[in-house]
Amino acid sequence: MSLAESSMIRWMDDINGVDSEALYGEIQDIRKKIRWIKRESESAANATMLKSLYGRLNNLLLLNEYLLVIVESDKDYIRACKGFRFNGREFRRLVSTSNGVKMSVIVFAAVEGAGGVPMLDELKRRMENGRDMTQKFVPAKLEAYRSLACSASIPVSDPRGVLVVPDVITHFKADYISLTDNPDGEGEPIYEEVYNGDCENNATDGYGIITPELMEIWSAELMLPKTASGVCVRAPFTKGMLFCMDMKEFASDVAHSYFVKDIWGKEWNILDVDIILTESMLKLTGGYSSWEEFWRNTKENHSGFSVTKVAETTLKESREINYQFSACLECTDEDVDALVSPTIDDLAGVCGGDIGKMAIYLCGEGMTEDSVKKMPDDWAKALLIDNRVRNDPYVRQKIQQLLRRRFTKAKLGRLRTRGDFQIVGCDPYILLQSVFGLKPTGLLKAGEVYTKYWIDRGADEVVLMRAPMTILNNLCKRKVSYNEDAQHWYKYLYNIILINAFDLTAASLCGCDYDSDILLSTDNPVYLNNVNNPLAILCGQKAAEKVIVTEEDVVKSNILSFGDAIGVVTNRATSMYDVRSLYLVDSDEYRELSKRLAMCQKFQQDCIND
Repeated sequence: MSLAESSMIRWMDDINGVDSEALYGEIQDIRKKIRWIKRESESAANATMLKSLYGRLNNLLLLNEYLLVIVESDKDYIRACKGFRFNGREFRRLVSTSNGVKMSVIVFAAVEGAGGVPMLDELKRRMENGRDMTQKFVPAKLEAYRSLACSASIPVSDPRGVLVVPDVITHFKADYISLTDNPDGEGEPIYEEVYNGDCENNATDGYGIITPELMEIWSAELMLPKTASGVCVRAPFTKGMLFCMDMKEFASDVAHSYFVKDIWGKEWNILDVDIILTESMLKLTGGYSSWEEFWRNTKENHSGFSVTKVAETTLKESREINYQFSACLECTDEDVDALVSPTIDDLAGVCGGDIGKMAIYLCGEGMTEDSVKKMPDDWAKALLIDNRVRNDPYVRQKIQQLLRRRFTKAKLGRLRTRGDFQIVGCDPYILLQSVFGLKPTGLLKAGEVYTKYWIDRGADEVVLMRAPMTILNNLCKRKVSYNEDAQHWYKYLYNIILINAFDLTAASLCGCDYDSDILLSTDNPVYLNNVNNPLAILCGQKAAEKVIVTEEDVVKSNILSFGDAIGVVTNRATSMYDVRSLYLVDSDEYRELSKRLAMCQKFQQDCIND
């Protein structure tokens, strides 16, 4: 099982006394030797040398103390949690990750590391990070917070100061569909259309702010081609996006004050702050008496900030999207022709020998000299060097084989459309207003989005969507804001899409938040003509009892969470469209199926949250 580097793996190396820098240097040297030998002619000596090098590489990469167990029986899992021996070592349950538990995969760790040093207990101690152990939690949520240590991440340098603040909650009126659980726990959800109802948004759910100075340092450490707009970070019990904004300029020009208070009541000078975290990012603010206590424990436990995802520094002109994004459109024959024409034009160009489209098809957009060198097929490189190669029978055969697969995907709804995926945020100006005690108005009005991507392309409106989709209500059309203040304050957020805080955009987009969720936006006329902002669907969340969590509680919550039904729900929703199309729009059957499709969104969100 391949694993990316994470805080957990770095802890294991540290406990075992491994010099990580020397280890990774040796691994890179071996990989270089393997690449060099592969370029040589085949021989028995080279084959023997490759076998030896791969053996050394596997031994260096193997984590003897880390074991992923696939659970097929609840009874066996309960027994395994009591401990078992594998390869001569005793293993016990360590943690379950949010994605792993849905695949019935649990992380076990060796009780002892290299030389008999305590491994399991030390890993658990570091995961708890000195928190208040008497604080009550929903067991599944606490386990998800612990498992953040298993996220693939790259460590970055420490900030000078971190300000932790409450989230910003906005209130407004809106029309929506309410779906709540039946009080008796049985039957379908309660469906209700609400008009001019009271609504609220957590406008900062999962994001904070980082200064341009620190973002520049981190981008260099991450070896990015340019300074990033935003990064998704991890730290103990901490998860979410940091968006780049000049908080010092805001203090000087807007707030006319440099002094702010954190969630514990301590006063800070904003000039000493590099990062603003919200309470939805630092999940355990109640588990510590101050930022200083949290950070002291973090450093004592050999941890800090690390980056798990970076906002794309370059976006594409168009994207291939799957059937989910178009299945819910009510298209005429002309709409269908317009929707598929970009895909057909691309394929026709490749079939017709258009060398430019062939190059893009083989190498992708944003082709570079380095990406061409990494192409696995020599015939494709030859085609780029001399386009007469396209007439070679072997090359034409290879292209036809590739196109055959592409035609099959296109028939299944894999279509090209203008637009791209972007990480979503919510008008971060509103967070700075709240931090400095100003009225949180934001820069974006209801019905607006800010996106430099579409400003540069002169778009007036775009359609937003996010997987998994079930119904037309999951798409929303929004105006592109050309607000000059927004363009000034968001000049660093060149590849982020920002929604406003005063409508139900987030709810329409399957209940998205801002901890690195990704949206697709397009100005495709077919989408713009078909999406007229139907009612957003608000799904009531299941409430669970908070307790002082024990190992037994977590094991029980694991068993309840085994299995991921989201794919099944989505597929059933898709099939309902076929059934609904058999009925007239104003028929009882059509209306009933539309309700059931809306309910599928709640079932999806329940699967995600379980």
